[in-house]
Amino acid sequence: MQLQNRTALITGASSGIGRATALELAQNGASLILTARREGELEKLKYEIKALGGEVSVLSGDISSEAFCKSLADFIRNQAKELNILIHCAGKLGDMIPISEMASENFQDVMQAG
Repeated sequence: MQLQNRTALITGASSGIGRATALELAQNGASLILTARREGELEKLKYEIKALGGEVSVLSGDISSEAFCKSLADFIRNQAKELNILIHCAGKLGDMIPISEMASENFQDVMQAG
């Protein structure tokens, strides 16, 4: 897959699926805007992608915060002409039980985590 001239926003990019996806998209030519709560891990990923020749911008914060989302929107406007791809990996697992057995407040906590 060739993604030159495409810009992707990846939330939860500092680890797991978000991190792996960022590396894959960078290797396929996408420009990246990455966000996650863990600034140190996000910075490490930024330098790894730049070492591969990738184009990447990062902004650390919690996407469950409305104020951060507004800051992120401004950041995107300043970094990219357009946003072509959104990959939302931010969140948390919660209890590893069948969803039918999960308490409503726990389900909401998992789904609203950023």
